[in-house]
Amino acid sequence: MPRRGIERGRVVLRLGTVLVLLGCSGPSDSQSAQASFWYSYGGRNREVLEDLVGRFNAREEKAGRPGRIKGTFQGDYFEALAKLRAALASKHAPALTHVVAEAVPNLAEAGVLEDLGPHARGADRLDLADLVPALSQEGTFDVPGGRPKPLVAIPFNRSTPILYFNRRIFDEASLQPPATWTELRAVARALTKKEGDRTERWGLACPLSWWFWYAALHQAGGRLLSPDGRRALFGSGPGVDALRLFMDMTAEGSMRLPPGRDYSAWETAHADFVGGRAAMVITSTAFLAYITDTARFDVGAAALPGHTHRAVPTGGTFFVLLKSAPTAQKRTAWSFVRWMSEPAQTAEWSRRTGYLPVRTSAVEGAAMQALYRDRPNFRVALDQLQVAARFPWNPQLLAIEREIVQPALERVAAGQATPEEALAAAAREADALLAGEGD
Repeated sequence: MPRRGIERGRVVLRLGTVLVLLGCSGPSDSQSAQASFWYSYGGRNREVLEDLVGRFNAREEKAGRPGRIKGTFQGDYFEALAKLRAALASKHAPALTHVVAEAVPNLAEAGVLEDLGPHARGADRLDLADLVPALSQEGTFDVPGGRPKPLVAIPFNRSTPILYFNRRIFDEASLQPPATWTELRAVARALTKKEGDRTERWGLACPLSWWFWYAALHQAGGRLLSPDGRRALFGSGPGVDALRLFMDMTAEGSMRLPPGRDYSAWETAHADFVGGRAAMVITSTAFLAYITDTARFDVGAAALPGHTHRAVPTGGTFFVLLKSAPTAQKRTAWSFVRWMSEPAQTAEWSRRTGYLPVRTSAVEGAAMQALYRDRPNFRVALDQLQVAARFPWNPQLLAIEREIVQPALERVAAGQATPEEALAAAAREADALLAGEGD
């Protein structure tokens, strides 16, 4: 596991960096209207995005407009954030990128993001009222005091975690997908298959990820921070219950925590499920098309099981424009964001990947309605939005995730602390950070 200081340098914009970023300025407006777009994807999703970028550019060329999008792959979400931080500090940031939801408050409070309100209301307008509420900036965050924030982020590849299950295995065992934690544990035990001391099939595979823990935290009736954003509330009670759910299932042998960290662990969990070594997997709806088309069995999808509540976080990324970019490049970047947000493109993006369509008109349109009839798995994440658990709008949110909670989860998995010890210590560290005492 990387040292925490290294993690801070790689991922999170800290105070000293913020002061540098506020002084950033971009090249002159006389330069080309070609806008650089940094993106994070691999596999099929990357191919789909590159296809859409190419079609946008062809459309602009045919219309005789000068703007083009130059897309560049920058690694996974957190690698791309580290590169963005460095680029902002050196005044070489792209005009457009997409960032995880948890990073939006930090970047916004640093003052480096373009206010998109004037763009959305301008000649190249975007119908903000048509954005799916739970996927929009406003629907993703709880703002202390309810004060509205400037529009700095437009939903792009948005998702929720869902439960995938092997229908053949479930049918053979005459079981239904679990709806509660109690049922999840019982079903996972029933579907675990052992030969002596060797596990041939786990009931459940799930990476030890902040995102899934955050879902369980809210399912247990908890929340991350106090309403004013000044205190951590996850250090006992529901926070511990959420972690114990995963640790207890792992200890009894019905759940596999895949080795590795971040996306390497996710890929291992997917391989276990697709290869028949796990009867269920909890992962993002972003992989729905890939998993469904790759598995040699009928894949089912279900909402996450609940406990005292049904709850699920949203995830994925938002488009953001960088304030420092030249005006002509921001104009091109916004045209691409608006085009990608049109019902036709957001529906196509959803059909080809599994991400959620971000426009209500796309959800209600003929293409998505036909998809939901033919492939009802694609509807699961959309229906879960009724119980979406918001993130707190707090500039320290990403630091709490990456520097405090995630390492605490990993310490427990490594046997270095109990859930009670690790999360109590993490909450104290988060309190210090929120009080401005963190380094």
